Amino acid sequence: MSSSADWFDCPKCGGNAHREQDNTTCEITFGCSGCDWKGETVEEKVSELKFTCPNCNHNLLGSVEQVIMTYPITKIPENGLLDYDLDNPTDGDSQVLAYQCTNCGYELKDGLENTIDDCLDVVEWIKKNNPDN
Repeated sequence: MSSSADWFDCPKCGGNAHREQDNTTCEITFGCSGCDWKGETVEEKVSELKFTCPNCNHNLLGSVEQVIMTYPITKIPENGLLDYDLDNPTDGDSQVLAYQCTNCGYELKDGLENTIDDCLDVVEWIKKNNPDN
């Protein structure tokens, strides 16, 4: 039986994994010399960071967002007092204005004291300011 193999980093343990194809049957098999991985999908492990407020030590971070909503107008009287359907708004765009501690309102700022409004900057702030991560 002849076959061909490709070698790569195992998605489960990072060891030496292979993909082997039988050149006669075209059957493909996977394996790893470092663990029991046999080609099944491996859930990506993403470590979580912990936020700790430097002002109050609270651990819940919130995003402050501005949302634009559209409410249908149901009646347009001549006196200008419009009637709105407040139960059926149309979702609009939203924009993150800041990230802050939900307990004391401490606002995350970058090294230049600018308000952080980007989620990737939050990750960097936590890595820099919460050494336990």
